[in-house]
Amino acid sequence: YLIDFRNRLFTVEDVTHRADDLIEKDLGFKERTLADWKEIFKLSIADGSVRISGYKKNDTIVEIPETIDGHTVMKIGDGAFKDHGTIESILLPSSITEIGANAFRGCIKLESIVLPEAVESIGHSAFGECTSLQNIVLPQTIKYLGDKVFVGCAALKQVTLPEGLEWVLESLFDGCH
Repeated sequence: YLIDFRNRLFTVEDVTHRADDLIEKDLGFKERTLADWKEIFKLSIADGSVRISGYKKNDTIVEIPETIDGHTVMKIGDGAFKDHGTIESILLPSSITEIGANAFRGCIKLESIVLPEAVESIGHSAFGECTSLQNIVLPQTIKYLGDKVFVGCAALKQVTLPEGLEWVLESLFDGCH
């Protein structure tokens, strides 16, 4: 059985025979179009991949999809979520390979983030001034960490660095206690 947001009960037969209607009309879900995604994110599509370059909402939880309009979301651009003080949690798809400079800078309520294993590059001050950020695990695939990635992350308690990382800049943790 399935109960929708109006507390109506549906049987297995209802779900089987009316799946599309139930999902879109009765449950309030629908597959998002490119136009829908452009209401949420500033984005660009090039060479078959999507770059998220901005966020237009004020939600506390942000979930970035793995694909938009059939194109893989691979990059979080420079300053994409900068100074979005309402964000507490960001769910990144496994397809993300690059996080740009200042991407999450100033997300003061962001406490933790899980970086997918595909991430190879994190830009300058990507998590700077995320004053609530406490824990982060950097994937083994990281090849590049920019300058001051965690600058001003005063609440930072634990960062797990990848085993193969050969060097980090002295300023990586400036302003961290």
